[in-house]
Amino acid sequence: MLRVSLDRRLAFAALAVMTGLCGCSASQPPSDTAPTFAVTPFGVAASTSGAYTVTMYGPVLGVAQGLNTIEIVVTDEQTKPVDGLTISLVPWMPAMGHGTSATPQIGPQGSGRYVASDVALIMPGEWQLRAALTTDEDAVVTVELP
Repeated sequence: MLRVSLDRRLAFAALAVMTGLCGCSASQPPSDTAPTFAVTPFGVAASTSGAYTVTMYGPVLGVAQGLNTIEIVVTDEQTKPVDGLTISLVPWMPAMGHGTSATPQIGPQGSGRYVASDVALIMPGEWQLRAALTTDEDAVVTVELP
């Protein structure tokens, strides 16, 4: 009888360890690897005046509930990449009237590409990714989470 309860405790301990190891989110790549983005964008939007086009690409596995890393590509009216911008990004859920407490961190990658990490999409539904460019231009890309 003692052996059965000891075996059972070991099985529960092994299950707890395995559950902890498998609890990673598919939308977040490990920190020691560069993110890989989908080939097809999930959204494209013209800026306020139409001077820029903002295209957003999600992770290969798709944008998901939780923290995401997103590639933002900015081009001008001649479709040339625009570097040297400071971009801020606000995830906003219009149906609920709120955003998130996480502030995405955005860094330039060159060739008009910028990578936004810590893009928190905390629940299913429609999200607006509101991008503000240092040129006083805004663009909004919408993404739907199942």
